Parts: sequence; C-alpha cells; structure tokens
Amino acid sequence: MPDISTEILDLNNRIDKAKELLIRLQSKREDLIKRKDDLIAEIKEAGYNPDTLKEDRERLQKDLIAKKSDLEDQLKSAEKILNSIME
Repeated sequence: MPDISTEILDLNNRIDKAKELLIRLQSKREDLIKRKDDLIAEIKEAGYNPDTLKEDRERLQKDLIAKKSDLEDQLKSAEKILNSIME
C-alpha cells in the first residue's frame, strides 16, 4: 500500500496534467472563437447576412437552376434558328 506522501505526489501530478489540459483547451476555444469571428466577417464582407446564410444559399441555388433552364431554352431556340437557316 502506497504511503500518503506518494498518493499526494500522484494527486499533484494529476492536478498539474489537468491544469495543462485546461490551458490547452482554453487556447483551442479562443482559437475557434477567433476563427468563427473571422468567418462571420468574411461572410458579411461578401454581402451576406450570417443569420440568413442558409436561406440565401437556397435562394441562390433556385436562381441558378432557373437561369440554367432559361439559358437552355434560349440555346434550343438559337439552334432551331440556325438549323432552319442552314437548310
């Protein structure tokens, strides 16, 4: 059975390791908060509202699909005209 001084030393070592881990975790947390703030700033600089980013993305995706469809329709019309000219 270990004596009390060995147990206290072991507890102190464990406390020191826990303190080191806490310091690393706090540093990591601060880094993540800074990165989040930087990303929010980039989103705002791009002209988007971070609070509505998901909705903006969905709206833009729908707009792109609609524009692609319009472009395909215009291309088909142009191809028909070209084909009629070539005949």
